[in-house]
Amino acid sequence: AACDGTDLELSEPRKCAGTGNWVVDVKRVSDERRMGEVILTAELLPPRTNAKGKVVWSLPADKAVAPRLGLHEQRSVFAEYRRQRKEKKDANRAMSQLRRRDDAKREKAERWAARTLQSAVRGALARRRVRSLLADGRVDSSARLPAGILDPIETAAVLDPIETA
Repeated sequence: AACDGTDLELSEPRKCAGTGNWVVDVKRVSDERRMGEVILTAELLPPRTNAKGKVVWSLPADKAVAPRLGLHEQRSVFAEYRRQRKEKKDANRAMSQLRRRDDAKREKAERWAARTLQSAVRGALARRRVRSLLADGRVDSSARLPAGILDPIETAAVLDPIETA
């Protein structure tokens, strides 16, 4: 298992086809599932020295030789894997928040459109009702009606589809 007590382990280093760098896979021990990969670079794994200053471990200068990772190097690789995973989660969380915000805006616009349509239809139905009352003679034509309630252009545009249905 991993040197830090988790359920993860590292695969043997393998060559990356495109760049020629060495790559290790981070796998889960319980089901051998590949969780991610880390590229072994000099920045990630600098040469390690002892107390006297002698280089104890470093990445091989020859790209043909596979690096052998010690305990310190494995810890560095796991730390880099956790950093990459956290970065990925934060990016996903940010995108999710943006998506939620966009969805909320779209839903608000749809509700506004529905309210506007309902209001127009209610007004048209009210005008239709007033016209039928006027036609039947149940309301006196001299009665005080709100201004624009019988606007013929707006009424015809809204009522025509309803009357044909």
